[in-house]
Parts: sequence; structure tokens; C-alpha cells
Amino acid sequence: MPRRAIVTSVFGSHVDRLPGTLGSFAKCHGYELHAFVFGGAPPPRPDPHITYHPVEFRGGFGPQYREVNYRRWEVIEEFDFAVVVDGGDTYCVRPLPPAEDLLCGAIAGAVVEHLGSRWLGVSHTTTYFNAGVTFWDVAASRELRRRIVERGRTRFRANVDDQLTLNELLHQSILQVRILPSLFNFHLLLWRRSRGWPTVSNLTGVHVVHSDDIDRIQEFLPAGEETYPLSDLPSDATAPNALARWLRRVGFRFRHRC
Repeated sequence: MPRRAIVTSVFGSHVDRLPGTLGSFAKCHGYELHAFVFGGAPPPRPDPHITYHPVEFRGGFGPQYREVNYRRWEVIEEFDFAVVVDGGDTYCVRPLPPAEDLLCGAIAGAVVEHLGSRWLGVSHTTTYFNAGVTFWDVAASRELRRRIVERGRTRFRANVDDQLTLNELLHQSILQVRILPSLFNFHLLLWRRSRGWPTVSNLTGVHVVHSDDIDRIQEFLPAGEETYPLSDLPSDATAPNALARWLRRVGFRFRHRC
């Protein structure tokens, strides 16, 4: 039986949010929950589902939260498979399948960012990964993760350049990376509207939500549906004529923005 863990790294007051974020993953059978707390002790009232690990800062990364963001991929060595999640804004809606089933033999897995078309170094990609939820075969990805952390330590580029570095190294090993559906890292807004961001009110079929609106998650949880929903599709009683087809095309483009 492989040892699977859902892992996060935090520091400061973010540790107090863990019962509502990492604690939500307790529904994932076959996984342990582990929080690596940098520069501090576990909270006075720890979540009983979470194992807390105090970690000392090493320095060399610039701001402390930059070290926390990079070293979250370093502290998972004791496990066979690990799902590394953001500690402050992720929530498990429904249980995760075993990580090895999601990876399908790949050494790492991730979901493409909601705006996945980005410049990446000197090139361009339409599969720019979000770093908030990542899946790892720990032993097989050891060298890849070491290079990610070392590249972050080598040069300060921005306060939160860990996602850029992750993408640079994953794209170098892209044939060993599983691109997962967005339902495993549903990165969006739940009620607010902001230009360039999707806003939804339905989480049916979603496994992991990744949102700044996580404090209001209970208002949006689905009631029992287990699969991604299909809208009703009425059948044509007769073949539509040219005018009806044109009207449908216009309506389709308007609704789906395509």
C-alpha cells in the first residue's frame, strides 16, 4: 500500500486557516494530511486530522514566503505520492482518487491555469500550469523537484516566481507530466466578478476548489451530484432551415464566447 499524503506549507497566521482548507481533505480516503509550518509551532488548537511539522527557515530565497512556496516541493520525501496544495485558499469538495491513478505513470501532474496562454522564457505555451495544486510521484520526481528548488534559490526574480519556475522545469520534462482536468484545481471566483476571471455558482463534479472566495465555500457546495453536469439538449423534430441555423450560431457564440 503506497503512502499517500496531501501536503501544504505555511507560516505565520496562515496556520490558523488550515482546519478550513487542508482539513477539508480529510474526506480523501487513503491519504494522510500534513502541514509543514515554517518558523513557528502548531496552533493552540490543532486540527486532529492534520499532522503538523515545524520547519526552520534556511534563508537564501529572499522573502520568507518565497522560501515557503519553493520548499513545499522539497519536504515531501517521506511519502510515496504527494498532492501539494496551497494552505490558504484550497478546499476539497469531493474525495480525490489515488494519486497514482491520476498520474497514470507520469512523475508529476498539474492543471493548466485559467489563462493558460503565456510567454514562458523565450518561448510561448498554451499549457501554463497553476502551482496551487500539484501531484507528485515522490521518488520519480526527486531530481525534477530538486532543480525547481535550486533554480528558485539561484536568483530572485519576483516575490512569487515559484509558479514560473515550476512551469519552466515541467515544460522541460513535459512528456513525463500529466495535464489534469480543471476539476482537480478549479481556480476561479465564486461570487465576485473581476475582469479576466471566471465566476461560477455551480461546483458539481469539482474535486478541489482554488479560490480567494474560499470563506464562502459552504454556500456553493453541490448536493450529491458526482459527475460533471450535462445541460439538456432538445432534439430537432425537423432539420432547421438556414435562418434557424444562423440564429443558433449567433446564440451559441454569444453564450460560449467563441
